[in-house]
Amino acid sequence: MTIVHAVHHTSDISWWEQVLPVLGFSTTDHPGTWAGGGLLTIRQAGAADQDGATELEVLVPDPASALTAADKVAHTAQETVRATDGITITVSSAVDDLRTPTLDSGQTQVAVMPIWYSPDPDQPLAVLSALGLAPRLASDAGSWRDFTADGGGQVAWHGSPSVALQLSLEHSGDLDALVPALAEVGANATVVDEAYNRTLLIDAPHGAKLWVNGTQQDLYGYTRMDQG
Repeated sequence: MTIVHAVHHTSDISWWEQVLPVLGFSTTDHPGTWAGGGLLTIRQAGAADQDGATELEVLVPDPASALTAADKVAHTAQETVRATDGITITVSSAVDDLRTPTLDSGQTQVAVMPIWYSPDPDQPLAVLSALGLAPRLASDAGSWRDFTADGGGQVAWHGSPSVALQLSLEHSGDLDALVPALAEVGANATVVDEAYNRTLLIDAPHGAKLWVNGTQQDLYGYTRMDQG
């Protein structure tokens, strides 16, 4: 079982502690770690320039085998895969007490979906595949590809001139209903209509927006990669 684990650094942990339950995350036995589709750990930023930074960890059944597979397409060291664009992914063992809860069919789910921005998709896609993630959606324009982990969580690649790793989420429920619920805990949010879907934008502590994408149903301009 493979799990996506995002680690987000913030100057305001209390904000996240208020917001994450509204979005559907639940606490775990590990302080600061929340479970939904995949795992999200919130950590205190150690410096101003770390506020809003996100790290990516992939939990796998056999880290040694995953690193061996990834070594064919990127530089690997003990417990890490480093792409040539500078993005580093930690690879760890998927221990039972960190596995995400199993949701009943049709149950609203919030999932972590870190976005890997870079100009060239070839290595990011090869690395994510080597680590056991399965392709799900691809844009016909070639600027978006996303992957899912069978134990929970997703990772997306987005074409961009600059390289970055950004925390985003996906939600299968009513985004409009989340706006007043978030306001009750002091979080400002709006829903916007994108060309491909609807997105909830939340004002986050680091001064940027937390993107919560609605689960995509309209596939115009996209192709599902997870269907035979």
